[in-house]
Amino acid sequence: MALDSISELHDGRVGADSVSTRSSTETFIRRFRVIMTSQFDGPSEVKAAMPSLGVSHPDNVFATCVRRRAASHNKAKKVWIGTAEYSTAGPKENPFDEPAVIQWSTTSAVEPFYKDSDDDAILNSAGDYYEEGLKDDVSRWTISICVNVPFMPAWVDGYKDAINEDAVIIDGFPVAAETARISGIRLGKWESRNDIAYRVFDLEIKLKDSWTREVLDQGMHCKDPNNAAKRLRCVNDDGTPSTKLKLLDGNGAQLANPSPANAVFNEHDIRNLQPFSVLPLN
Repeated sequence: MALDSISELHDGRVGADSVSTRSSTETFIRRFRVIMTSQFDGPSEVKAAMPSLGVSHPDNVFATCVRRRAASHNKAKKVWIGTAEYSTAGPKENPFDEPAVIQWSTTSAVEPFYKDSDDDAILNSAGDYYEEGLKDDVSRWTISICVNVPFMPAWVDGYKDAINEDAVIIDGFPVAAETARISGIRLGKWESRNDIAYRVFDLEIKLKDSWTREVLDQGMHCKDPNNAAKRLRCVNDDGTPSTKLKLLDGNGAQLANPSPANAVFNEHDIRNLQPFSVLPLN
């Protein structure tokens, strides 16, 4: 059981195009007469003789085969009519030849603000912090990257919540070191195209000026100036023990005459720095 001959038919050839608000698409249809060596050959053998899924159209390399159909001839058991449909929105013949699909969007979240637009601490007129803080909506870029892979990438486990330790280019856009953070990783189920097994790998990256955590230096206690190993209760202006957090000077002492300009912020580096050069970013 095998292919005897295959020839393209002029009858039934179709070419069309369409446009939407987001894209334009061209489609084509080709028809073939397929003659097999045995009447017991079925659609699978016939389709195997036709153009593969994902192969380019002979007149338009951007249009690829997206659908095949094999129908037996009503008067000849060994003769089949094959139909191949093509589209410029179709996939490649080899799933690993497809470029990464990259999309950009903004996501909004409520975040606390500790500094104003002049980089000064946000305090009240007496130099105290606001008990409920100052929060507002913040929009940041989120980049979604989708690519086909032959297996689970070996580096995946170490890249959860990772920050880029080096400057990289994402979708042609330069991204400075330590400003991109992996916020989501997804590996889809096994799929197959032209007997090639693959999985769809999705990566989500968020951009931010800095992922280092800055916290206003404040507390209920301060260091004893006579014994750094001891802690004293912070006091109010009248010398009574404070019942609220007081600003500190960055060295453990209570800050005298606090103001937005002299408030101290502590930086805490809790990031997972990793090289992003191994990622499919373009």
